[in-house]
Amino acid sequence: MSITLDEDLQEFVRTQAGRGGFTTPDQYVSDLIREQQTIELARQELNEMIHEGLAASDSALSHEEVLADLRTRARAAQ
Repeated sequence: MSITLDEDLQEFVRTQAGRGGFTTPDQYVSDLIREQQTIELARQELNEMIHEGLAASDSALSHEEVLADLRTRARAAQ
């Protein structure tokens, strides 16, 4: 796979790769993708648990309402 980045992004990637101790910018980008993959898998698992919990409860809240509440709480905690 090959991607094209503008000069500003190329410089950013090179700088971040160096700061992160990566040997090459490719390693840095691969690490970012793996990290995003881990986040996405965790998000999917959380959604499944929320669906299971809502199905098992008598909650009047929808899945979307529960997620919106969780997002609001997470932002407030930052």
